[in-house]
Amino acid sequence: MIEGITVNLAPMTPVVVSLTTSVLMAFGAREHHQEMSQVGVYEFPSVYLYLFLFASAFFTSVPFWPGVTGDHDSALIAFGVFAFLPLVAAFYFRRYRLTIEGSRVTVGAFRKHHFDLADIAHFELECGRGAELRLELRDGTRINVSGLVTDFDQVAQSIVGRRP
Repeated sequence: MIEGITVNLAPMTPVVVSLTTSVLMAFGAREHHQEMSQVGVYEFPSVYLYLFLFASAFFTSVPFWPGVTGDHDSALIAFGVFAFLPLVAAFYFRRYRLTIEGSRVTVGAFRKHHFDLADIAHFELECGRGAELRLELRDGTRINVSGLVTDFDQVAQSIVGRRP
């Protein structure tokens, strides 16, 4: 940098954010379900979960960087909130998990619903932007499988196709 000349990088922000988002979407699109000895695991792409956890750690560490000046207590509170939100998002999206083991299906990561494919009484597949597979079991339980899981089309075909 030449003495006395400053460069305003603010106009570059949309370009950098767009490129970063494109790269993250490309990594997320590359991830597919895991197949381990006749068990298929479908979940929200883990690259996004790691991104949320990284953002949480980043915002947690900012107030402690050398050279940070100002009211330290308000910075801790503000960055604490910004650190908490991505952490909540990471756990929220972690709930999108589906495991198919033979004819046994498990939906969810925290509140798990276990059922057999033969227990499905009715299903409804909603396509489009907010894709979702709605299942109604014989006992009246309703379960929604979000389109956010990896390989959602394959999941829907697998569940609907394997039904007796």
